[in-house]
Amino acid sequence: MEWVRLDGRNYPPEKETVWCYNENDGSVWLGDYCYLENVGWFWTTGTGLIYTSGNRIVAEAEWDDDMEPTHWHPLPTLPGREQER
Repeated sequence: MEWVRLDGRNYPPEKETVWCYNENDGSVWLGDYCYLENVGWFWTTGTGLIYTSGNRIVAEAEWDDDMEPTHWHPLPTLPGREQER
């Protein structure tokens, strides 16, 4: 799959860890797109702790309102593991 340009319509599934990229400053990070009641939609930034959940790679993340990706890319799924969410 190619990198997906964010244009207001094509966001990753909620709370799915993805690669994030900002073409304006060249930054790249692991994060996810989340909804928090009374706050709205926001991007998170990975803290450096990475683990697996079923066949998914997951990064612990925290809210960071300074990080605004221009593109995202899904992480690969792991072989031989059952799907869990």
